[in-house]
Amino acid sequence: MAAPQIQIFPMTNGYLDGTPIGTFFTNDLFVVSAHRPTAGRFNFKSQGVTAPSGSLLLFQFAGHIVAHASLLGCSKRDASSPADSKGFLLLSQVDFRYYTTQITQHQARVFWPHVIFGSRKWKLDSTQRGAFLSFAGPR
Repeated sequence: MAAPQIQIFPMTNGYLDGTPIGTFFTNDLFVVSAHRPTAGRFNFKSQGVTAPSGSLLLFQFAGHIVAHASLLGCSKRDASSPADSKGFLLLSQVDFRYYTTQITQHQARVFWPHVIFGSRKWKLDSTQRGAFLSFAGPR
């Protein structure tokens, strides 16, 4: 079994499934509803991540880390997926956190000196997980 990783997952616009990013993360992602029948399910339109269960995903938008969650799994789309979805990430509802005070690239470089925010995914040094989560705190 592969060791858990830390990855940055970039998001390219301010809306997910028609919902503003902040509202999506604080309400929609972890609320079971007719719109989102499976709580903790993040649908993606292009590609997911290749990381083992237990990996920490950092969601990056507009030059900031806006949220984190532990990955439970990644799957191809199914019958309950939106038509434009290629698949979904299944995320832990227990340790999910949306940052009202978002983390800048400068702050992230304390833990990962070479990280550059943008449209690419990053696999980061997982030995920094505890230090990063302590820094991120309740934000």
